Amino acid sequence: MTARRCSGTRSPARASPRTRSGSPSTRAAPGSTARRGTTPRPVLAHYRRLIALRKRHEVIVQGRFVPWLEDHSRIWAYAREWENRRSSVLCNISSEPARATVPPGPITLKPWEAVAVLGDLG
Repeated sequence: MTARRCSGTRSPARASPRTRSGSPSTRAAPGSTARRGTTPRPVLAHYRRLIALRKRHEVIVQGRFVPWLEDHSRIWAYAREWENRRSSVLCNISSEPARATVPPGPITLKPWEAVAVLGDLG
């Protein structure tokens, strides 16, 4: 009798790679920082900088959300305010340049550009 496989079923899971000694492989995954030494990928490095920024500035985490320019069709803007600090963010969410007037004056954002500013209230 020959073994037949039913149509539409999955094949069995394969075992993990093993070294010649029989123990699980300890190779680093392709593209991981362990394999490439201490030079992280650009996206990973970017996220590490963002996390460090959050740790240095409590207003980013604790601040009250204050929407800005709610009627603007191309710019999404908000601030976070906490104690005497403010974090302001403006994002052009269009493929066209966008202009808005915000303190301290007018600003023009390129398509898909975002700007963040940390400062004091007042």
